[in-house]
Amino acid sequence: MSTDTAANSATVDEISNRLEFTRNLNHVINKMHATTNIDEIMLDVSKDICVLFNADRLTIYVVAADKSSLISKVKTGLNSFKDLKLPISEQSVSGYAAVHKRLINIRDVYDEQELLAYSPYLRILQEVDRRTGYRTRQMLVGPILDSNGALVGVIQVINHKSGVPFPAMFEEGLCELAQNMAVALLQRQQNPPAKTKYDHLMADSILSAAEFELATRTARRKGIDIEEVLSFEFHVSSDSLGKALSTYFGVPYEPYKENRIRPSELLKNLKQQYVQSSNWIPLEENQHDLVILTTDPEQIHASRVVNNIFPKCRLIYKVCSHKEFKQTLDQFYGGEQYADDEAITISNEARAFVFERDGFACQTCGAIAGESHPFDLTQKTILYMVHIIDKNVGGIDNPANLRLICSVCHWGESNTALHRPNLLQLLIQVSHATSYYQLEFLRRMFNRFFR
Repeated sequence: MSTDTAANSATVDEISNRLEFTRNLNHVINKMHATTNIDEIMLDVSKDICVLFNADRLTIYVVAADKSSLISKVKTGLNSFKDLKLPISEQSVSGYAAVHKRLINIRDVYDEQELLAYSPYLRILQEVDRRTGYRTRQMLVGPILDSNGALVGVIQVINHKSGVPFPAMFEEGLCELAQNMAVALLQRQQNPPAKTKYDHLMADSILSAAEFELATRTARRKGIDIEEVLSFEFHVSSDSLGKALSTYFGVPYEPYKENRIRPSELLKNLKQQYVQSSNWIPLEENQHDLVILTTDPEQIHASRVVNNIFPKCRLIYKVCSHKEFKQTLDQFYGGEQYADDEAITISNEARAFVFERDGFACQTCGAIAGESHPFDLTQKTILYMVHIIDKNVGGIDNPANLRLICSVCHWGESNTALHRPNLLQLLIQVSHATSYYQLEFLRRMFNRFFR
C-alpha cells in the first residue's frame, strides 16, 4: 500500500513539474515572438532560457554567411562581446549537432568514451575552461532548423545547476524552443530593423550590436538621451559619435573647438532660448556660404527655417553630437540664459569677485578651470557664471546670486531656479546615474554619516 502511495506521489510530482516546465517554456516562446529584432531576442530572452533549463550558461549560434561555420550571438557567462566562430564539423559539440541536425545530451564533456560514442573526431574545447577557470560538465545541444529542415543555427545550454544530466523533459523542451526560435530568427532576418544614426559605430567595430542594443535599452529605461549613455557608460568619444552622425546624414562632422570665434553679427538677432529650442546655430559666413551647425541636418533642412532667416546665403550644414552642440551654445552665449528683452549686465568687477570667491572651480562638481574635467577627461574644464535665481523670476546680478558652474554640469540643465530635491527627486536622480556615480554617491554618503 505504501509502495503504491509513493508511486502515486512521484507521478503527481512528475506531472506537476512537467506542467510548470511547459508553462515556463510557453512564456519564453511568447516573449521571443514579441521581440522586434534578432539582437533583442538574444539579449532579452537568454536569461529566461537559462532559468527554464536550470542551466548555468547558454550559447546561441547562427549560421555564418559562408554557410560553413557558426557564429555566436549569445555567450552568457563570458565577459566578452567578441564573437566565437566554429566550423560546422564533428570537431565540436555544436558543430556535430549542426552537421547531423540532431540533439545531443552529454553527461560529462570530459568523458572521452561518451564523446567517442558520437564520433571519433568529437572534442571539447578545454582551452576555454583552462583560460577562464570554468569547468564545463553537462551539455544539452540542439540544431535550430527551419520548416524545410535547413540549418539556421544551434542552441547550447551548459551545466545543470544541480550537477545532474539534463532530463528527457528538457530535451523535448529544447526541440520545441529551437523550432520556434528558427521561425523568429527567419522572420526578423526578412524584416531587418530600420537604420539608426549610430550604425557606423558598429560598422567601425567601436560597439557590437549587442552593446548598442544594451545602450538603447538603458537609455529607454533611464529616460535619457542615448548619446549620454554611449558617452558616459560605454565611453564612446565625441569624435566617434560625430563620425557616425556624419555617415548617417551625409554631411561633414564639425567637432567642438575651444578657440572658435563667436560670429557676433550672425547671432545678433538670435536669442539663446530660440537657438537651443530650434537645434541649429550659425557658425561662420564667407562671401557665398553660411555654415549651420545642428544635430539633425535633415529636420532643419526640411523645415526651411534657416532659409527664411538667411535667404541670400547658400547653406552648408554640418553635424555634431548633442554634447558638442551644447558646448558651442555655451561658448557663444556664455552659458547664461536670459529673457528675450534682457542683456548681459554683470559688471567686470562682479565677475572677478565671483571667480575669486568660488576659487575658479565649479560649485557643483569641484572641477577647476583649465584642468581636465574629472567626469570627462577628454575635455578641459570651462567655467560659466550663472544666476542662482534666474533673472526672469526676480533674480539680480548681485554676486550673492551668482555662482560658477562647468560646462559638463551645465549640459542639459534648464533655465530654472536651483532648489534642493526632495526624497523622491533625489532617488530618481540616483537611479538614473551610471553605476560608477551611484557607487561614488554611496561612498560619499558613507563618509559623511558613518565616519
